[in-house]
Amino acid sequence: RLGQMYVINCPRALVWTYRVITSWVDPVTSQKIQLLGGPSEWQHLLTQHVDASQLCSVYGGNAPPPFDAHNMAGFSASGQPMTTVTVGARSDFRLLVEIPEGGFLTWCYTTESHDVKFGVYYAPKGEAAAPGKSECVVPVEKHRAEGTEVVDTLSGCKGGTYLLVWDNSYSMLRQKVVSYRIEAGEKPQDDQVVAPGEA
Repeated sequence: RLGQMYVINCPRALVWTYRVITSWVDPVTSQKIQLLGGPSEWQHLLTQHVDASQLCSVYGGNAPPPFDAHNMAGFSASGQPMTTVTVGARSDFRLLVEIPEGGFLTWCYTTESHDVKFGVYYAPKGEAAAPGKSECVVPVEKHRAEGTEVVDTLSGCKGGTYLLVWDNSYSMLRQKVVSYRIEAGEKPQDDQVVAPGEA
């Protein structure tokens, strides 16, 4: 039997639609199922039902994320955590990185669930990097990164600005939680990066 179900990070349109639908659902069942928006709506509810030691830090607990953020292939085991962002439905997340002439750029990312598109653009120093206007150095393609790290490196880079894009514009309702780490500089160290295809 179902005790309680929380569906979190729901788009507002879905929440309102569900509220209309529940008028035709048995009250006992509808009280057990809650559709909630952002963390401010659900974190306090989750901690009431799940011990903090068993709840992932992404959801307000103390447990580590379901992937190993400290021993990723291609990065030094420095113990530094990954950065986590939520990419909304029909939107993208963009990150600008300045790379010196001959330098390198390494990325590693994973998703909490489902796939996300990823690509890299380049613009000479002083110019703005933008999808569709700048040189595409890594084509924007969909990657299934749930539970695994997508790792790759660009070496011998042209000096300038590199734009990393996690694209979720194709998803009409589902937002994606992406955790990433970037290494960039003049010359990669042996314990920092891996060659493309070796991850």
